[in-house]
Amino acid sequence: MITKDRMFKMIISNKKLQDDYRYDANDYPDCVSGMYSDNAVVAVVAMIVNQISMDLSKKQSVDEGALYKKIFNHLNNNLLSYEN
Repeated sequence: MITKDRMFKMIISNKKLQDDYRYDANDYPDCVSGMYSDNAVVAVVAMIVNQISMDLSKKQSVDEGALYKKIFNHLNNNLLSYEN
């Protein structure tokens, strides 16, 4: 398992997150599977971990603006729209 997958699993394995956002961490074996999750929280965690991992592998700083936009758009399209 590569580092981003270990980091992803470590975060989503948090019992409180699993209970609060109703998902099973065992359903997501790696970061890529998390990015395609119907659960917005799992998908956002995967996006964050993936983006940071990509930026670090290129030895550049994390593009916070691009990451914010990607996360906000995902949450807006998948989570916030359900509250209306």
